[in-house]
Amino acid sequence: MDKPRPVKVAKELPDEEKKAMVALLTDFRDVFAWSYEDMRGLDPQLYQHQIHLSTDAKPVAQRRYRMNPNYAAKIKEEIDKLLRVVFI
Repeated sequence: MDKPRPVKVAKELPDEEKKAMVALLTDFRDVFAWSYEDMRGLDPQLYQHQIHLSTDAKPVAQRRYRMNPNYAAKIKEEIDKLLRVVFI
């Protein structure tokens, strides 16, 4: 049995469209990725990007931003997920 997957649909949608959207997601649940782990094996060409810099560009040193510890913990958790599935 598949484990339940959370579905979030916009509040502004009319009820009939919400039901149609949930039905679509349910019918094709094997096509959608529900987590990063579901996307393992993706070709890196699909998600890699490059930033082209001038050859004479110099790095700019900036102070580290102060951040709410709760927010920082969530960011670290997300980065750890991306590292675990080798997206970054």
